[in-house]
Amino acid sequence: MNYSIERANEFIKNNDINEKYYPKLNYAAPVGWLNDPNGVSFFNGKYHLFYQYYPYDSKWGPMHWGHSISEDGINWDDQGVALAPDKIYDKDGCFSGSAIEKDGKLYLMYTGHLENGSEFLKRENQNIAVSEDGVNFVKYENNPVIDEKLLPEGTAVQDFRDPKLFEKDGIYYCIIGARDTENSGQVLLYKSHDLFEWEFVSVVLEKSKYLGSMAECPDIMFFEDRVVLVISAMDYHDNRTNKTYPHLTLMLEGKFDWETYKFEVNDTRVMDYGLDFYAPQSARESSGKYLFTAWNQAWNRTYPTDVYRHGWNGQMTVPRQLYEQDGLLKQSFHPKVLDKIESLYQSEKALVEDIKLNELNNIQYLSFEFNRRDSFKFEFGNNANEKHILLEYMANKIIFSRENTDEIIYDAEGVEVSQSEMIVSDDFEKVKFDILIDRSSIQIIVNNYDAMSSTFYLDLPINEIKYSTNNSNSMLTNILVGTFNK
Repeated sequence: MNYSIERANEFIKNNDINEKYYPKLNYAAPVGWLNDPNGVSFFNGKYHLFYQYYPYDSKWGPMHWGHSISEDGINWDDQGVALAPDKIYDKDGCFSGSAIEKDGKLYLMYTGHLENGSEFLKRENQNIAVSEDGVNFVKYENNPVIDEKLLPEGTAVQDFRDPKLFEKDGIYYCIIGARDTENSGQVLLYKSHDLFEWEFVSVVLEKSKYLGSMAECPDIMFFEDRVVLVISAMDYHDNRTNKTYPHLTLMLEGKFDWETYKFEVNDTRVMDYGLDFYAPQSARESSGKYLFTAWNQAWNRTYPTDVYRHGWNGQMTVPRQLYEQDGLLKQSFHPKVLDKIESLYQSEKALVEDIKLNELNNIQYLSFEFNRRDSFKFEFGNNANEKHILLEYMANKIIFSRENTDEIIYDAEGVEVSQSEMIVSDDFEKVKFDILIDRSSIQIIVNNYDAMSSTFYLDLPINEIKYSTNNSNSMLTNILVGTFNK
């Protein structure tokens, strides 16, 4: 197939989807397959989200870049396709990348993917596209700007992707995820004075247990007391649990040495313990905090919207913030998202027993605190059947289960992917929950620190919340429940 922006946009315009599971708050593409967020940025006063996109099917295919613009992270104005795999250097896919503003223009840096018939001939390279209006992009005539000639010795040419741009002291840098020829992840650093001419600087991090076999979608964030390197690692083995995760996103906290161009890891933690969270990307706000969003989905499993041929597949988390506070690195739902959610609710109630709500319009937001020693259980379901999702807290452990929903199977092993767990950090005396439930996803943030994000698929919308606790005096306050006007 010969791909082009015009052909993709015409297809999008002329095709519809089944909206049964389609989100109302999370971003999803108008039609087709969506995965990694790309080019997360602020330009012309608005939040820009690009993403990996295959409009022609609800399965992964030769990657395009979709594009949407928002002022609040909830209401989106779709801009169609920004990039299509239409050049010899990106003919098999415009893979993930990032964006940066320079001289009033928006620059995209992305990976060109070339299959060429076999694993030994596969190649990846880095390219630039430029826009004056933030919508229409022109690919640089001398692409690629970084190819295998600028790879350090021992790096595999087949896996060298996902550039994240940033600027420091008037110099532009990008970190790129890579794999070495011994199947260990790497993070590479390049620099440029104009975004067109690049030179290799260093292997920032290599042969680290945190990088797995491939360090995908690296991101870097600079705070007053630390630098955070975010890695979406493939085949990460956790020595504590003796479990190997096919894909897992980690936050590596440490220091960046600007003389040696090396990153020293001081601490690490999982960014999100849910079943569906990968490839987050951030943009720095004027406050110094970082806005980020992630793919609210995961690889190597069945996808009900594809199985049922609904014409779309994949969604993003709502925007969150990452910031320093009280010596800790914290995350929370973005304030603009919370403002929008609260403005849409018609009622506020205290939850002391089962609640039956018949017209929730598929969305709930709950915010409450709980004593560490207590326990509770929530079932979110529909009073017409027994299908539900379960959230349980006991003995400092949080458990989410989608076992009683439409089955999701891990393709490689043929087993159901139905439950995730998280231990609450000892740093907190109480357990504060912020829970956002969209039509087919639940996002949980605990103590503005840890998170769990998962998808689920219920035939009937949630209209009932069952609550139980071991403490008969427990009364959960500040719980927002009601009908959305949206």
